[in-house]
Amino acid sequence: PAAVTEAEALAGAMSDFVYPRHGLLQEMMNKEQKWVATFIKRQREDEAEKKARTAAEAAKASRKEAFAEETIRTFLNRDIGGARGGRGTPTGSLKSSRSTGSLARAIDNAS
Repeated sequence: PAAVTEAEALAGAMSDFVYPRHGLLQEMMNKEQKWVATFIKRQREDEAEKKARTAAEAAKASRKEAFAEETIRTFLNRDIGGARGGRGTPTGSLKSSRSTGSLARAIDNAS
């Protein structure tokens, strides 16, 4: 049989050797993974909260727009024809300017 060299003997003995700092490195890596997972979780929560806030603001804006549209429709559907009935518009009022007082008459009729 061939003689086992000293290097081969040490290599076999060292295969069971655990470097003392190996456990510390594993612990540090696990802590970092936990921190990263916590950070990602918080970031996702913040993004979800921001998305919900944005949706709420959009809903609020759409309610305001709907209210404005309803107000405009109510104004347009009012009976401003007076004795003529219906929504009649005086023929001259479409071409008149403020200087003729048509705006003041329209405001007085609306009241």
